[in-house]
Amino acid sequence: GKRTRVRVGPFSDRAEADKAAARIKALDLSASVLAL
Repeated sequence: GKRTRVRVGPFSDRAEADKAAARIKALDLSASVLAL
């Protein structure tokens, strides 16, 4: 199927980014946390 990439942030620290990723995963979507 077709994929769409979405970037969110910035977050104050890795823990906040991980929390956001968990909320996204709870919607049955994939999520990755990357430091840029």
